[in-house]
Amino acid sequence: AMTLDRTIAHATPLDNADLIDAWLAAIPVDANRQRVSDLLNETLRTHPNLVLVWKWNMPMLSDHGSFIASWSASAKHLALAFEAATLDAFTERIIDEGYTRSKKMWQVRWDQPVPWPLIDDMLGHAIEVKKDCTTFWAR
Repeated sequence: AMTLDRTIAHATPLDNADLIDAWLAAIPVDANRQRVSDLLNETLRTHPNLVLVWKWNMPMLSDHGSFIASWSASAKHLALAFEAATLDAFTERIIDEGYTRSKKMWQVRWDQPVPWPLIDDMLGHAIEVKKDCTTFWAR
């Protein structure tokens, strides 16, 4: 399934789902597209409170209207964006597991395994940190 699993993304408006499917379809390498699709679907399956929203021309994961994370694909890697509180808390683990970090995200090269336990832990952390946040971005 190269598309968003709409049975999972139940809270996503259908027009957003169409935009997200088009965004996925634009990832040029089939295997990379499949990885991003699988990661989005697994994220939504395991964190049913998260909603995919379309903002700044990309899909973003939100919880009660607050940003949690976003995934993006470049030629060389999958980029995973989180806010500073979560990135900073996991920087050592990101580096220890062989991945790279930049200011607002960290990268998984296409030839590296997608570290689901690390991603899952980071999602859990971000959800907890932002549970009382009333704005999209952390203040």
